[in-house]
Amino acid sequence: MGEVTVLFDSLVTDLRNFDPSVYRSWLEGEVVRVAARQRDIIAPSDDTARLFAGRWNELLFRETQDQFRAFQRLEHFLQRPKIWLGDTLEHELPDGVCRWMIERYYDFDDSVARELAGKKMSSKLRKDLDDVAQSSSVSLASCQRQFDNFKRVGHEVSTAETDTIALIVERFCLSPDLARRYAAFLFLAHHRIDLSKRCLASLTYPVVETLAEIMMHEWTRPDSGTLALDENLSERARDLKAVVTATRSGIDELRDLVRQRVVEAWGIRRGETATRRFVRSSDAWSRVESRIPSVLRGIFGVCGSLHNAREFKDVLVVTVERVAEPLMKAGLSDMMVGDIFDALAESLLDVRSVRASDAPLVRETWMRVLCVVRACVLHVYPLM
Repeated sequence: MGEVTVLFDSLVTDLRNFDPSVYRSWLEGEVVRVAARQRDIIAPSDDTARLFAGRWNELLFRETQDQFRAFQRLEHFLQRPKIWLGDTLEHELPDGVCRWMIERYYDFDDSVARELAGKKMSSKLRKDLDDVAQSSSVSLASCQRQFDNFKRVGHEVSTAETDTIALIVERFCLSPDLARRYAAFLFLAHHRIDLSKRCLASLTYPVVETLAEIMMHEWTRPDSGTLALDENLSERARDLKAVVTATRSGIDELRDLVRQRVVEAWGIRRGETATRRFVRSSDAWSRVESRIPSVLRGIFGVCGSLHNAREFKDVLVVTVERVAEPLMKAGLSDMMVGDIFDALAESLLDVRSVRASDAPLVRETWMRVLCVVRACVLHVYPLM
């Protein structure tokens, strides 16, 4: 008998038994050989080793390659998860496994989201993802997948008048938690919130995401869950700014009212006598008093930006530069900063120019603005 020549061989993979670690490697954009080398797999038995006669690593590589190809064929359906889950003929995987694969496919890295947050998901930006990959230490392939997912989900919800999170859960079969994260990212993109300024460089994406969620909760229409700002709030905040800042006396009066409450609060906390309390608290206030007008103008600047899309994109920059930084330079602790915001919340309705206004609406507007500014300042404070 002559020598047998192997013309070809084949390897069949049952996707129902795919290796989750290979799927993660595929999502992360690794090459097949690296993914095969990293697989956490039990070493072959002696009988298996003899059977494959030293070809185990090669077969492991080819089996990993086969799984990569299977995932590539599935990607069309991963991008259309609702259709995929609704058509049992398109897959033989259990529903729970499909949902796990979808969740992992749409998951994203904080470092990538931080680079992309607030930007338009344009073709030009996609061409520049090399820079994002380098800055985030994430593979280009993974950055492209995450970019495309942001763009795909954003396209679905951009004009929606319904709850954004509920819509993402329904259209993309994602968990409420991941849908909430997408909604925060899309809020920043929808309003083109500028996160590129140097004063915001210390903000990690989890902090940015938290602030976006607070803005969505406080500044969009109550119980709507949409990305658009509440028009009624925007108009009332603009009018409030006009009333208080029309003359310098309005800012000065609010500053004096805040001073009275803050000095009292700082003194009581120390448990000192009334005279000693006044002296020490007044000394602490003197470090910040000259900066309070700038802080107040910064807060009212935020009020005005709610009615102006061009200004609103700088809302975090204004909050950090004109509110957080002056308070930090005065050497105040975060507890003392909290006291100042408490005093601001209580003092506005005592300003003469505001008294004639509709008190409940003014208070609601003021509190919705202060809630976000305060959260931003206190989140940024430890990072400055």
